[in-house]
Amino acid sequence: VPIGFSCGAGGGYSLSLSECTVGDDLRILLEDLKTGRMHSFGSDGVYHFSYQADENPDRLMLHFMPKENLLQIWTWENTLYIANPGMREGLVSIYNLLGCEIDNRSLLPDLNRIAITQKGYYVVVVQTQEGVSSGKVWVH
Repeated sequence: VPIGFSCGAGGGYSLSLSECTVGDDLRILLEDLKTGRMHSFGSDGVYHFSYQADENPDRLMLHFMPKENLLQIWTWENTLYIANPGMREGLVSIYNLLGCEIDNRSLLPDLNRIAITQKGYYVVVVQTQEGVSSGKVWVH
């Protein structure tokens, strides 16, 4: 979920989460697209960041991830996300619909972000010691 932030003055700012009603089975992460930093509101309820008055207001994004160990695969704009809450080790392969592999990399703990520059449908395959998970995504 994109979060817009705009202010006429630059400086240090804080974003906090209060009165959360999403349930105990979800983790809430805030992604700062400018710094690449992920902040878990479960461990610290306040995110501190620096802001310049002329910055892009669309630099923050909320992610809701299950606390259980299921892999999740989705896209937002030109970024592929793979949630890995079980902290598995493995390999991620991305294929276009012609079957050509366009990317191959190690699966990172927690949240993986992979930029995809071409619009279209892709098949994402995640191989771990526990098995293989796959999904089809649309990049726009």
